[in-house]
Amino acid sequence: MVEAEPAIRQLLKLDFEPKVSATIRRNFRQTFNQTLKTQLLPMAEKQSEEIIQQYAAARVYLEQNLVKEAEEKIARNLQLQAQTLANIEKYNQAVKGINNCLEAMQIYEYQLPLIIQTQTIDGETE
Repeated sequence: MVEAEPAIRQLLKLDFEPKVSATIRRNFRQTFNQTLKTQLLPMAEKQSEEIIQQYAAARVYLEQNLVKEAEEKIARNLQLQAQTLANIEKYNQAVKGINNCLEAMQIYEYQLPLIIQTQTIDGETE
């Protein structure tokens, strides 16, 4: 009996595989489509309705976050601008001192240029 087992398995396989394959080809697509229509499509529609209902709240939340981020960036930029203007003022003071020394020594061709301040974001001239 143990010796016949591989042959029996081979015969069952030859008989069983074509029947299973035919059954799968015939019934699987129909069963699959029916499952999709009856189970998954209603769930997907329900989920899409929930998402659409939350759209307005999500939009308001996103708008609030964008406003907050923009305000933070503007505040940071104003801070950096103030630091830059302070650095320009320090530089100009140092250059004026060096230029005064050069004038006292009557060396006019080596004088350093000042940084000319331009308009700020507010439109004020610094």
